[in-house]
Amino acid sequence: MKRWIVVISVVAGIVGALVALPVPQVAAQGNAAEWTCVQVGPGPVQNVRSGPGLAYAVLTTQQPGQRFVADLSRGVHADGYTWVPVRLKAGMPGWTVMYGLEPCPAAPPTAAAPTMQLSGIRSVTMPPSLVTEIVAETQRGGIVPGRDAVDLRHEVQGINVEGHLIYEQFMHFLDMLDAATPVGTGPYTYHYAAPTLAQPSPREQTFVFGAKNSAYCVVGARAATLDINFEWGQYVTFAAGLMGHSVKASALAALDEDDALTYATGSHVHVYVDDFDGTIGTNEYCARRGNIAINTQRQYERCMGSIYPTGTYDAPYWDISGVLTIEQDEISAGWVDALIAAGTKKLLRIEITNGETGIDERSLTMDIPALIRVDNLFTDVDGLVMVDLAFQAIEEGDWTDAGAGEVDGYFSASLVNNTEEAL
Repeated sequence: MKRWIVVISVVAGIVGALVALPVPQVAAQGNAAEWTCVQVGPGPVQNVRSGPGLAYAVLTTQQPGQRFVADLSRGVHADGYTWVPVRLKAGMPGWTVMYGLEPCPAAPPTAAAPTMQLSGIRSVTMPPSLVTEIVAETQRGGIVPGRDAVDLRHEVQGINVEGHLIYEQFMHFLDMLDAATPVGTGPYTYHYAAPTLAQPSPREQTFVFGAKNSAYCVVGARAATLDINFEWGQYVTFAAGLMGHSVKASALAALDEDDALTYATGSHVHVYVDDFDGTIGTNEYCARRGNIAINTQRQYERCMGSIYPTGTYDAPYWDISGVLTIEQDEISAGWVDALIAAGTKKLLRIEITNGETGIDERSLTMDIPALIRVDNLFTDVDGLVMVDLAFQAIEEGDWTDAGAGEVDGYFSASLVNNTEEAL
């Protein structure tokens, strides 16, 4: 049974900008961008008056939960209240007090039509997102099993996508960490970096996966985790843990599969280990296998008024870690001995490249200033002595501009291919 996964961009639903009409008694001109969707919160009804004050006539009343737009930037203080201009759905302008208003719940993202079929996907785990619970008998006042089911929330958890790392398509997964704009005219370079001062802006995408008539999609997908695994003589693989808005029934699209794809393999992987105050990418070591794990520590933003999450945030930093198995030679044995006595800081570069240049270049380069420790000191592999090194990214000193002495970050990645992202 053939299965495939499709990635598409999300077209978010937004509230259209409204143009203010003249309001009787008090001018309410302003920029359309200042109008915001609001709703009446729980409590009493909200009077809408012809002007900002109790002396103005009541035009209508709005019940709790009713929505309209208001310009919160042009409040007028009168009679002990702050009054803001509003526009009702019927087109009626007026004024109401700001107290009692609350933001409208975020509109759910809308899935666009599929535009691309991904290759090399090996497995997908996609549980439903809707969390429904049965009210227990101790909370119902009876002794029979509970029969009251309540839909509590949508929570996208446990969704995992595993596959081969393909240079021409991997930016879609990296963009779910933090979106990048391609640089160049071919080949194109995508630059990524772990956040240090500001929250990242992951590109929300929709994944559709299924078999024949059974298909489902993750709407508003973002990456919570991303692991990359590599080993001599094997494909380079990845595993992405997704979170997002919801999981919904969907349909597969008849899309052609791109046949100009380059799969990363173990023969493409180069591992460099350099002194912390040295130049990254100088000393290459014989590596047998390894992995890098990126955990964004991404959390949901949740607001009452909707069973859907309103967004995500990363708190407080990305956790970058991994393990490298390298051959122990005269140089590596020296700093391995130092690792036994105390933790050692090193500059790591993991470069995955097909070795070509120009428009034929395909590469993924990851730079990490890291604290390294020895996990396994001595392993005999086919007559070679190998050592397992665990690493964890640290933000200390300067690692991109030697001698400057300033903090530049703790993880960066550059992806090069000849595909300009069209999503």
